[in-house]
Amino acid sequence: MFVFVALSSCFEVIAQAQVSMPVVYHLHNGLDKQEVHSGVQYIEDVSRTLTFAAVSSASQTAWKTYSKDHSISFGFTQSPYWFRFAVRNTTSPNYNNWLFEIAFPPLDSIDVYVPQSNSTMRIFHLGDHVPFHEREIRFRTFVVPLQLPDSTPQTVYLRVHTTSSFNLPMTLYKREAFIETSIASLLVFGIFIGVVIVLTLYNLLPFFISREQIYLRYLVYMFGAVLFILTYNGITAEYIFPQSGFLLQYATLFSVGVVCLGLTLLLQEFLQTKNFPRLHRMLNGVVLYWIATMMAGLFFDYLTVNMMQALAMVPCFILFAFISFRVQKKSNSKNEYFLFVNLAFYGALISGLITMFTNIGVINNSALTRSSTQISILFDGIMFSLALAQRFQRLRQDKIAAQDETLRLQRDQNIILQTAVEERTAELQQRQMMLEHQAIEIGVINSQLQEQNITLSELNTEKNELMGIVAHDLKNPIGAVRSFAELMQDGFIPHEEVPHISRKIVNTSDRMLDLVTNLLDINRLESGAAQFTIVQIDVKPILNMIVAGYHSQATAKNITLHFSTETSETRVFADEQAVQQVFDNIISNAVKYSPHGKNVVVRIKTSGDAVRVEVQDEGQGISEEDMKKLFGKFARLSARPTGGEHSTGLGLSIVKKMVEAMNGRVWCESEVGDGLPTGATFIVELPATTIP
Repeated sequence: MFVFVALSSCFEVIAQAQVSMPVVYHLHNGLDKQEVHSGVQYIEDVSRTLTFAAVSSASQTAWKTYSKDHSISFGFTQSPYWFRFAVRNTTSPNYNNWLFEIAFPPLDSIDVYVPQSNSTMRIFHLGDHVPFHEREIRFRTFVVPLQLPDSTPQTVYLRVHTTSSFNLPMTLYKREAFIETSIASLLVFGIFIGVVIVLTLYNLLPFFISREQIYLRYLVYMFGAVLFILTYNGITAEYIFPQSGFLLQYATLFSVGVVCLGLTLLLQEFLQTKNFPRLHRMLNGVVLYWIATMMAGLFFDYLTVNMMQALAMVPCFILFAFISFRVQKKSNSKNEYFLFVNLAFYGALISGLITMFTNIGVINNSALTRSSTQISILFDGIMFSLALAQRFQRLRQDKIAAQDETLRLQRDQNIILQTAVEERTAELQQRQMMLEHQAIEIGVINSQLQEQNITLSELNTEKNELMGIVAHDLKNPIGAVRSFAELMQDGFIPHEEVPHISRKIVNTSDRMLDLVTNLLDINRLESGAAQFTIVQIDVKPILNMIVAGYHSQATAKNITLHFSTETSETRVFADEQAVQQVFDNIISNAVKYSPHGKNVVVRIKTSGDAVRVEVQDEGQGISEEDMKKLFGKFARLSARPTGGEHSTGLGLSIVKKMVEAMNGRVWCESEVGDGLPTGATFIVELPATTIP
C-alpha cells in the first residue's frame, strides 16, 4: 500500500539529510544485492509522537549511527524507531528495477518513505497488521520497489514499530537476483514441507496399529513446529490469515507454545517419567506454563507474553536435558532410541538458544540464523521419528518374545498334563479291570481318586506359584546382575561408579540368596528333614543382638526401635538358631512395613508357663481378609513395604512351622481405628524354664 505525499522544500530536506549521512550505499552494474546495516542512522521515538517532518528536519546530533556489521536488532522494546540511509544508483545504462526487502515477517508496522523524481515521497505501509492484498509487492516478506532515476544520493526513511522482537534485516536487490533468491528459498522450504509430510504420514501408520498416545504427541509437536516456521517466514500471512491482524500475531505465540508443549509431552512419554513422580510433576508444571502462555496471548499484552515465551525456552530445554539424564541414569536403561531422543533434545536446545539470543539482539538475525530454526525442527522431527521407529520395533520384539514364551510354557504345561493324564488313565484302567466285579471297592476307589485329584490340583497350584516366584523373583535379579556385569566387562561403567554398581550386584545377589534360602527352609520343614536341638537358651541377649542389628535400617527410615524386658524369666526350651531366625524375620517385617517416623517396640513378658515376646509396630496393620492367609505359603498381602523393600511371602510360613516345631505358638493381633487397621503386634510364646 502506498500514498504520494508532497513535501515543501523537499530538496533542501533531502540535501540536509544526505550531508549528515556517514555512508551512502552505491548501486552499480556488478552488484546483485547489498545488505543494509552498518551506517544506517536511527532515532528512538520514546514518546511515539515523532512525525516524518520532525525526523527529516532533525539535527545531526539527534541521529545515532548503527555501526555493527550485521542486521539491526534491538531485542524487545515498546518504542518505535525511525531509520534513514542514502542510496546512489550509478548503474550505466540506468537500471531502475531495484527492490528493498525487510526479511522479518513478525514486524507489526513498517512505513517506508521512498523519494521520487517529482520531489515527493512515496509511502509504503507494511507490517503484519496490514492485510496481505494491500502490499505493493505481495510477497511473504516485506518488499518495496526503489526507482532511482539518476546518480544523485537519495535518502530513504523508515518508521518501524513492533511488539515482537525488534529485528530489521534489510537488503537491496536487483529484481532478477531477488527472484532467483526467492525461488531457491521456496525450493528449500518446499523440501522442508515435503519431509514433514512424509514424517507425519510415516508416524500415522504405527499410531493406527498400536493406538499409542506418543504418536499423537509427536504430531502435536510437528504441527506447532510447522505453524511456527510458516509464521516466522511469512507463509501464514500469505495463505492462512491474509487479513493479518490479531490472528496472525497470535499464531506466533500459539505455535511456540504448541512446540514446547508437544516437546514436553514427548519427553514424558519417551522417558516414562510416571515412574519418577517428582520429575513427572516438574514436567506437568512445564505443560501448565506453556498452556498458560498460550491462553495469556488471547487477553494480555503481546510483547509481555512474547518475552515470557522467549526467556523461558532455554531454561525449559536445560530442564529437559537434566531430566533426561537423571531418568536414564536412574533406570540404567540401554534402550537404543535414547540416542535419537537425546540428539533431538540437544538440537532443540541449540535452536532455542539461537532463537532467544536472536530475539534479544545478541545474535545477528541473518538468513543463516533464520534457517537454523527450520533446520533444527527438521532434524528434531527426523530424530524423534527414528526414536519412535526404534521404540516401536523394540515393543514389537518384546511382544513377540512374550508370546513365544507364553506358547512355550503352554506347550510344556500341556505335555506335563497330558503325561499325567495318560499315566493316571492307565492306572485307572488297570484298577478298573482288577476291581470290575467289586462294586463296593469301586466306590472306595472313586473316593480315593477324588482325594488324589484334589491333592494334585493343590500341588499343581503350588507348583504354579513356585514357577511364578522363580520367574519373577529370580529372573529379574539374575537379568539385572548379568546386565551390570556386562556393563563392567565392556567398560561402559566409569571407574568411580564401579563400587556403586558392585553394591547393587551384592544387594541383588542377597535378594536371590534369601529367596533360595527360604525355599530350602520351607522344603526342609514340610518334608520333616529339619533337625531341632531343644536346649535351654536365654532369648534376651538374642533379641538384644537382633534389635541392634536393625538399628541402621530403622534409622534410615527415621524409625525408633524400643526394647524392654518386663520379666526376669527370659530362658526357654528351644533351638537357638531357629529362635534367631524366627525373631529376625518378625522384627525385619516390623521395620519393613512401618512408615517413616514411627516406632517399633520389642517386649519380653511371661504368660503362665511360657515366655512371651511381642513385636509391635505402628504400620499399616493387617485386615481381616489378610489375617486368614497371614501364615500361609507365598502369601501376598495388601500391605506393602514402605521403603521399596523386597518380600518373598515365605517368611511368616517358616516362622509358624519353626515355632510349632519347638512346642510354641505364634499369632498376630492388629489394632483397628475408625474401621481401618493402624498397627500390628506379632506374639511368640515358647516354653519357659527355670534358671538354674
